[in-house]
Amino acid sequence: MSERTLRIGIDIDDVLIKSVDRAVEMYNEAFGTAITRDTWYDFSDLEVWGDDDLRVLVNRVVGLFSSDAFASVQPLEGANDVLNHLKREGHELFAVTGRSESIRKQTLFVLDKCYPDLFENDTVFFVDHYSHDGEKASKADVSAELQLTHFVDDQIEHVNSLSRAGIKTVLFSQDYKWNQTGADDNVIRLNDWQSVGVFFDDEAARKS
Repeated sequence: MSERTLRIGIDIDDVLIKSVDRAVEMYNEAFGTAITRDTWYDFSDLEVWGDDDLRVLVNRVVGLFSSDAFASVQPLEGANDVLNHLKREGHELFAVTGRSESIRKQTLFVLDKCYPDLFENDTVFFVDHYSHDGEKASKADVSAELQLTHFVDDQIEHVNSLSRAGIKTVLFSQDYKWNQTGADDNVIRLNDWQSVGVFFDDEAARKS
């Protein structure tokens, strides 16, 4: 690995693939609820989810993500071009997701469909944020073990912990209501993949 090589961790849901819109549609259809994309990550009132047991809700969502229907999700605009460019430049890409290990097969299928030849089995890591399979891991700890230099994520909790662990972190914000406030000052907020690509080119140039 050269001094200018970046080792970049990337979240999957709503950073690489358009998960929330498909998940909301499927969840409401399956359980007769009225969840919206803006409230998908809001667990302050579990009744709107159709059950007051968080474990039940986690199992429901994992079930949706495991289904063939969910595999129709699409990539984020511009991400494929940017990631292929970064890989051609010699940078190393890792997908680090809050999903559980139990849906590795389905996750790899979707990644290969949306991003062919970009992520291999040994570059995809699961931290099980909602403890579906057992005890959850930390994205910051996993990133430290992988010696990642940078990370792109859409969740405030993750970007803050990554940044505090010394990893240069991008908050992929788009128009997501769930991440518009609360990020630490040294987290870099970017709204689209074109901006992310420019940022990483600048980072690599700085290390040259």
